[in-house]
Amino acid sequence: MSSALETRVNSSVMERLTNAQGVLANGKSITVIFDRAFVEGMSGQIQIDASSPMVHAYDADVAANSIGFGTAVSINGVPLKVKSFHPDGTGLTLLILEAA
Repeated sequence: MSSALETRVNSSVMERLTNAQGVLANGKSITVIFDRAFVEGMSGQIQIDASSPMVHAYDADVAANSIGFGTAVSINGVPLKVKSFHPDGTGLTLLILEAA
C-alpha cells in the first residue's frame, strides 16, 4: 500500500471510529480508538484484572510526543500509563494501558 493511500485510509478509519479523548501529561490531545474497558476487582486479597484498556493512536502522535513505557495518558478523564506499545505496520500503534 502506498504511503499516501495508507494515510487516507487511517484518517478515514480514525475519523469514523474515534470514541475517546486521549490527553497526555503535557496537555496534548491525541486521537484514539478505545478498544477495551478496564475491569479490575478484588477476590479476597488477590487483585484480578479481567482486561487491559487499549487504544489505537497514530504512529506520528506516538513518535512526536515520545510516548513509551510509563508515559502518563488520560483516556476520557481516567489517568492511565502506557504498559506496552506495538506499532502495527499500518501507521497506527496499539497502546496497552494500565492504572496510573
